[in-house]
Amino acid sequence: TEPIRRLLGTNASAEAKGKFWMGWADFCDYFSEVDVCRVRPEWVEVRLLHRLPSAFAPRRSSADSGLAGYAIDVIETTEVELTLLQRHERGRSAPAQTDLLLLVLKRLGNGELHLVRASDRLMRPEVSVELLLETGTYLVLPLSLRPPDSGD
Repeated sequence: TEPIRRLLGTNASAEAKGKFWMGWADFCDYFSEVDVCRVRPEWVEVRLLHRLPSAFAPRRSSADSGLAGYAIDVIETTEVELTLLQRHERGRSAPAQTDLLLLVLKRLGNGELHLVRASDRLMRPEVSVELLLETGTYLVLPLSLRPPDSGD
């Protein structure tokens, strides 16, 4: 209403297009979460399709860890945002969601791996990590720690 707009110091002009106000109870009825997306036109975006194995998946051989990851060679200190997404039911049918976990490890000079960052382990459509990577080689491991469905 106009009196509430005046009270909040907003207006219905063209410059306010896309802005709106609603009561907290109404907001909670219509939205379960809010995502804020930063637009960084100077960043490079890379998307890769990955079949997410369970950490409990059977191994094909003793040399097979059952895990697949991505190596990233960083040639100068850089800020990165890594997101692991899974299909979800919004707009179409999809498989049941599983838990997601994203690990970032740095390969040390002696070949050992050091954990740099871990996302929260969540049963959600996505998990993300933001971090500053210094020069070096990193291993990114997208994981699910949930045992595979038994068919029940």
